[in-house]
Amino acid sequence: MFDLKDFLKPFPEKGKRLLEINPCSRRLNLYKEAGFEITALDMDLNNLEICQKLAPGTDLKYGSLLSSPFGHSERFNVIVFFNVLSGMMFEEAKSFVYSVGSTLHDKGLAVFSIPSDDYKPPWWTQGDNIPYGKIACSAPYTGEVFCEYGSDSIRKFMLDFVDLSMEETNGLKILKAVKF
Repeated sequence: MFDLKDFLKPFPEKGKRLLEINPCSRRLNLYKEAGFEITALDMDLNNLEICQKLAPGTDLKYGSLLSSPFGHSERFNVIVFFNVLSGMMFEEAKSFVYSVGSTLHDKGLAVFSIPSDDYKPPWWTQGDNIPYGKIACSAPYTGEVFCEYGSDSIRKFMLDFVDLSMEETNGLKILKAVKF
């Protein structure tokens, strides 16, 4: 069984900085218990509102990592993002992972997930093929993207990282990589 605290063990000291993209208030509270200084980034104002209520004291920011909301000076020890890459086409996903690397301290940790091989969105059979996945071209899912990135394609993204490991649990592949 996947245990987020085990994945974060390289950083037990209080005061380490953690960024979660598309945050979950339950996980934000786990990070607080572990002693992290937390920032959460999301483009969903409703989710940020929920996190504000259920994880008070978290530094919440509206935006996308691709738009460089932290400039070139702010760095984190850990960046967590669950189910983010599968909603991005290949070039966008590659740029996103590059942004993760440039926002991490050296020896920083990226913890993220991709859906298991057997997961498909409800519109999958009607979607049009794109590299690594499909895009929905009919209502009510028009414009939704789902890409299936396996370990080979993930390794292409993670050129600035070492020690890529993967664990499967509850329909997800949880990955961990260290920036060198």
